[in-house]
Amino acid sequence: MEQFLINITSYPTIIYTIFLLIIIVFWFLTVAGLFDVNILDFDFDVDVSNVGGALGVLVTLGLTGVPFTLVLSIIALYSWTISSLLVSLTTFINIPSDLVMFLFNSVVLLIAIAFAIPLTAKTIRPLRKFFRTVNQGPTQESLMGKTCRVRSSYIDHRFGEIECSRDGASLILNARTKEGSKYSTNQLVVIIDYSKQNNTYFVISEQEFK
Repeated sequence: MEQFLINITSYPTIIYTIFLLIIIVFWFLTVAGLFDVNILDFDFDVDVSNVGGALGVLVTLGLTGVPFTLVLSIIALYSWTISSLLVSLTTFINIPSDLVMFLFNSVVLLIAIAFAIPLTAKTIRPLRKFFRTVNQGPTQESLMGKTCRVRSSYIDHRFGEIECSRDGASLILNARTKEGSKYSTNQLVVIIDYSKQNNTYFVISEQEFK
């Protein structure tokens, strides 16, 4: 156990340990409603031939089709695991100097992320269909005028989630207000519009709707 703690808190695994801890904190805050799970999402509904830069790289690597925060989480977990395993092998290898050790660990750092990316692409492949179905959700027409509850810590024109009850099921939806309006957790709001491009519902307060 002591050797394991040394491995995950020393270079290079410490980098992935910090990354993984940040991801874990993010998911706790998301569950608490302080963050939107889609906070880092991009619009990937494009032809790969028409995109470039980071977006084109992500499409090419197969890291699209699910929330980008989930992609980062899986990459962090794979990278941390691979790095931990490789570093543990150094206990069985006689490395002559600190410089050689540093170079070896630097190679491990790169190998971990290099293997983590394709493994993540394979992991999310079967999840795409699920998230495609979830993102489609109910037809927007069936939710127009429906009263929902603010789920996130707040909701404004840039951030927020609402929770609606439909056919006995609880739906968590991305939602926004008109600019200048802001509602807090558990406040009742009414859906008045929907953006198919951003998969986002627009709401006003229940009082304003009435």
